[in-house]
Amino acid sequence: QEIGGGGERFLAPLSEHAWHDVQIHFKASSVGAGFYEVFLDGNLIDAQGGVSMIVPGHSYGYIKDGLYRNGGTNPGTSEIDLDSAKLGTTLAAVLPG
Repeated sequence: QEIGGGGERFLAPLSEHAWHDVQIHFKASSVGAGFYEVFLDGNLIDAQGGVSMIVPGHSYGYIKDGLYRNGGTNPGTSEIDLDSAKLGTTLAAVLPG
């Protein structure tokens, strides 16, 4: 069961062959009391409140990262390299360095 969104959305342009910093700030909820904020290179590029990220009736969620795309509408080859993924309770805990 997919929770918290779905569909295709363009959030921000990204330069190729360059490293970028991404931070995601979120509060998980199963009753629509959650939120998320997505930062790219220090700039807020997406935010949404009143979302559920935990399937109702469950007490946990999980985090996935990667490149999600629909090959039928986005032809060509896509590649992403992930490095130094961190999970923390503060922004300072997940910043590069």
